[in-house]
Amino acid sequence: MPGMIGMALGDQYRFSEFIPTILGLERPNDTVFMPAYGHSVAINWNTIAKQFLEIPHMEWLLLLEDDHIPPPDVIAKLLSRNVDIVSALYLQRRIPFPPIMFDKVDEDGKIHHRMLKKGEEGLVEVEACGGGCLMIRRRVLERMTFPYWYYGDCYMKDSTNHDVNFSRKARAAGFKIYVDLDVPIFHLCVVPVVPFRDAEGNWHTRLIHGEEQIITVGACEHE
Repeated sequence: MPGMIGMALGDQYRFSEFIPTILGLERPNDTVFMPAYGHSVAINWNTIAKQFLEIPHMEWLLLLEDDHIPPPDVIAKLLSRNVDIVSALYLQRRIPFPPIMFDKVDEDGKIHHRMLKKGEEGLVEVEACGGGCLMIRRRVLERMTFPYWYYGDCYMKDSTNHDVNFSRKARAAGFKIYVDLDVPIFHLCVVPVVPFRDAEGNWHTRLIHGEEQIITVGACEHE
């Protein structure tokens, strides 16, 4: 089944791990790669979607942002679900690292994360999801109106308004949105690390994300 891998990039790749990962993806021989450069992810996605629709035989579009690292078989896994819109599972880069999937969007645009539950697996239906690793079937875009992604007038707590607005438009067009809990992927981030000595004199490593968001991950001393 022919399709396109769309890549939203800034002026340059943010993480060197991204390109080897993309080149290593298992994919049909007629898969097309389509990058879009710029700091607006919404503009990048719209540009890629228009180019995708201009190729008649393309059946699926996989959107990837350059700070996400999926497994090599992500295309086959997401396609095997045979649904119109499905996202891989990844976490927000800010503590407490909630999953990027939402079960409620308020009228004022505030989003509510759908947290993971013990024993869950497979597909879960959500109200909205992110676009970091998102599989969309052609019929979705054909039924929606342009622009597919846009920034709204409301305030989005987690700065994901282009993704949330796409989800809103897709649901209004009659499509369901899913997250595949069996396809976890890496969400890359830059986190300051610092050596830390506790009251007993033991050395540890700390990851710091804001003054009150600190994780101690273990020892950084020799025996």
